[in-house]
Amino acid sequence: MSAAFTEGGYRFENFVIGPSNRLAAAAARAVGDAPGTTYNPLFLYGPPGLGKTHLVAALSYHARQAQPNLRVEFSTGEEVVERLHRAIAAGQPESFSQHFHNVDLLLLDDVQFFTGQRETQNELLRLFNLMQGRGRQLVMTSDRPPEDIPDVDQRLLSRLSGGLIADIGAPDFEMRLAILRNSSAERSVSFTDGVLEEVARLPFRNVRELKGALNRLSAYQQLDGTPVGADDVRAVLGGRVAQAAPSRVVVIPNELLGASGQEYEGFLADVTEVVETRVEKWRIHLGEACSYWKNEGYSTVVLERAMTLSEPPDLNGLLATFTAAIEHLQALEVQAVALDPALRGKPAFRNPELIGEAQLLVDRALASAVPLPAPLPSYTRNGFEGGSAIQLALKAFDAVVENPGARYNPLF
Repeated sequence: MSAAFTEGGYRFENFVIGPSNRLAAAAARAVGDAPGTTYNPLFLYGPPGLGKTHLVAALSYHARQAQPNLRVEFSTGEEVVERLHRAIAAGQPESFSQHFHNVDLLLLDDVQFFTGQRETQNELLRLFNLMQGRGRQLVMTSDRPPEDIPDVDQRLLSRLSGGLIADIGAPDFEMRLAILRNSSAERSVSFTDGVLEEVARLPFRNVRELKGALNRLSAYQQLDGTPVGADDVRAVLGGRVAQAAPSRVVVIPNELLGASGQEYEGFLADVTEVVETRVEKWRIHLGEACSYWKNEGYSTVVLERAMTLSEPPDLNGLLATFTAAIEHLQALEVQAVALDPALRGKPAFRNPELIGEAQLLVDRALASAVPLPAPLPSYTRNGFEGGSAIQLALKAFDAVVENPGARYNPLF
């Protein structure tokens, strides 16, 4: 089980329940109470950022608290595919299934990545049959229901749909407000009355966006040194409000309608001056970027140094360069892990100032990589036993092997 998964602090107690996730939460707790006895498999689906990983982690923690010796395995869809490919490349395909044979509770995240992976699907089908036959629990998550995952073997689709399927939808106002209050309490951040209610009124699409707005407000308070008021929320959140909230009608007071153009322009200039004096927007943007990338596990020393400058830097250029560096690190890590899983999470892949070291790790892994997958030596013609139904295919195969290119070209 990955460290990031077990150390998240996800519990049923801090999961906010509402109409959009009540069934999923109840099912997850029931499975956590007695893995393998109910809702097997359990399939949770919904768009990113709505709490699927939280529920799966809480389920695992709850089950292990009741049964300390429970053997739990958590893997993402991508990790499962990588594991099988490595096993085949090493000439040991059986090691893939052996890895999971003794697992009591198997948690698979983002199973939509199995689409088109026929070899992986076949191995998973055998594994699922084995685990269910032994009364062991399967829990899966996806961004869509099983029937909407393209190019999946019908037998595997039947297994995915054979237990309980529960969706997780977007939170309503009451849920958004409860999430904001819980998150504020966990971070020991306080806001003036009405602020969280104002944020909750904005129709954010998922919990991540909601918490991102909370991060921005918190950063504003810390950097500006003054409390955010309910009337400040939309101004501080800026573009996020424009993306999340419906359009609003702007009403101009009658006294302004009667003012001359010069008076109105002077009024706007005064307001702009006050806002710019009170808020150094570039520091707020940098603080928000630092908070976001730290939560993602990356070093933000470069951005922190920029925040100490007396004059604003080229903010757009700095953030674009920083983001590009992290995307490059992510690509390097994917390449490295495909060659050597032990390289996952190395510090060089988490620091934009260490791209050279990250590239060196990839180069070394390439130099010592195993050969590309080849046919397994155990698959021989003499060891193949075929019934009467495939005799024609076997004869054609033998003829092609005896004299390639002379007959049955192509052989399909």
